[in-house]
Amino acid sequence: MKKGKRKYAKCPSCKAEVHKTEMKMAISEMEKVDKIQYNHYKDLKIDTYNSFIDSNFDWACDICLEDKKAIKANPSLQNYSWNPNYAYYDSQLKCRNCNSDFIFAKKEKKYWFESLKFWIDSVPVHCIICRKKIRQLKLENTMLSDILKKDETDISSDELNKIIEIYTNWEKEERVKYYQAILKKKNSSLNPWVKTEIQI
Repeated sequence: MKKGKRKYAKCPSCKAEVHKTEMKMAISEMEKVDKIQYNHYKDLKIDTYNSFIDSNFDWACDICLEDKKAIKANPSLQNYSWNPNYAYYDSQLKCRNCNSDFIFAKKEKKYWFESLKFWIDSVPVHCIICRKKIRQLKLENTMLSDILKKDETDISSDELNKIIEIYTNWEKEERVKYYQAILKKKNSSLNPWVKTEIQI
């Protein structure tokens, strides 16, 4: 009877098939996690290497870690339901907004999952440029909403300038003209000398 081809774990970082002797760091980290999760770890006789075959979590072979192509992860700092990430490496993604390719960098992953405590299956759906634009839009929306809650007569000149700046960024020409007229009227009422000069 013909024997089937032996399956090897495939390093998600370099895509190479690796033997267990080439991924000692990843196996060692998984064993630490398993010992914490299972009270009778020794009795279970888990083949740790097999857990990496066709795995859906991030890890890296020893060569990728030594060459700094990947960096070690700290499972104890992660939020996960089954398996944590054992390493981080750069991944190429596509922006949902502008459709351009961008890199989800290994250091950014470490920050996301170990500092911000995002679940490990989270991924950014926008590139950095689009994320900045979205954050800026949210900030402007909040700022505009807070100012416009006030009665129009209670809005200061500085706030009117901020409204004009935001609507200019949004290319809302009619809104810009409207608040420019209010600002002009407010400045004229605050400074009668300006009003007199305009009338002459």
